[in-house]
Amino acid sequence: MRVSVQVREPRPGEGLRWRHSAYADATPRTVSLSVDDFRPIRPASGRAPLERLHALLFVMDTVNARPGDSRTLTVHAI
Repeated sequence: MRVSVQVREPRPGEGLRWRHSAYADATPRTVSLSVDDFRPIRPASGRAPLERLHALLFVMDTVNARPGDSRTLTVHAI
């Protein structure tokens, strides 16, 4: 499955977010994502402000899956 890994800076509403895409399947693997490689989601712009980030989100949506499908994502050592 394709996972959107997002970081969020608190702001009114949903805050500002930056994202990076990662692939996950049944094969255990180490995936390293540098915050410098995250891309802004409008209205955010520029690089993610590491010192102000307060949330890490793992988003799976139906773009790459069928509604009703079931998947498990295990995350270790963040």
